[in-house]
Amino acid sequence: MSPLDRLRIRLGPSARRWRRRLDNPEVSQARALVHRLRSGPLDVLHLGASESLFVAPYDEDGRTLPAMVADGLAPDLSMYSLVGASYHPRLYQAYLEVVATYPVRPVVVLGLCIRFGFPPWSHHPEYSFERSLRALDRIDPHAAPWRFRAGVPLATADDFVRHDQVAYPTLDETRATIGEFRNQLKDPEAAGLSREEQVRGLYAFHHGSTASLPDPFLADVTRLGRRLQEMNLAAVVYQLPVPVARGSQVLGEALRSQTIENLARMDRAFADGYGPIDILQTGVLLDEDEFIDPTDATEHVNQRGRQRIADLIVGAVHESRRLPATPPPAPGTPAG
Repeated sequence: MSPLDRLRIRLGPSARRWRRRLDNPEVSQARALVHRLRSGPLDVLHLGASESLFVAPYDEDGRTLPAMVADGLAPDLSMYSLVGASYHPRLYQAYLEVVATYPVRPVVVLGLCIRFGFPPWSHHPEYSFERSLRALDRIDPHAAPWRFRAGVPLATADDFVRHDQVAYPTLDETRATIGEFRNQLKDPEAAGLSREEQVRGLYAFHHGSTASLPDPFLADVTRLGRRLQEMNLAAVVYQLPVPVARGSQVLGEALRSQTIENLARMDRAFADGYGPIDILQTGVLLDEDEFIDPTDATEHVNQRGRQRIADLIVGAVHESRRLPATPPPAPGTPAG
């Protein structure tokens, strides 16, 4: 191990936090996007969240979801992927505003996730990306690359204390706030949780909200669809998959029915802005054995699940290129 590697391990999370503080990752993503936009034509832009980052340690095929899609489109179409943990519609739109200033009109592939609309993420001191969004709003998309940097303050301990106090009613009625979930699930052994109780808590936290998707999140989804329509960009939208089979085992069929209802609400919100569109129904498509670890309640899928979603995306991209970029509005429909 090199001295630099040893130093990185020693510094660990502190170094990563300071790197985020000095060079905001979302602004850094904009810097890389602009570099790609300036380098030549772009056929497909993929915007995704953590479903695009993870592979299983037991996978024989170590390609991520974006890599599978890019390989499926090659050599005929080029693709650029911009993804990050918990990336949501408001961030997607911020990056689309950068694209709008360049003479490219790619097919846009979007992954939409229902849980990002709920308080653990929408109110999260870091994953709400409020500071990053303000920094992105100040960026000139045609400035010199070295200007694409921003020092953005990190969330403080007080920010997390306030976040922990937010009420979060779920199908697991033993916890009432985000903090109660976070404290117990971070150290289940100290909390005295059995493995089954831990899995139940994880599913309640990730997918077990008893509320329908909040209106502010749905409005963000609608604005994203409307902006794509205004830019006359073809869109391929897929739902981030939810391991509903295991979730229903630990929290009952209410989890499945609530998930399906919220996916439908999210789809309608996007279509309200974009117009008629066939969104890929991948939210409850996958089997339990297509997730990396069904007990962790995340949308992270193994090579079988990734390949299944990638094949659907590739087919939809090819189909979208045979159609007008966006459908014309119906007669009498107000523009924008």
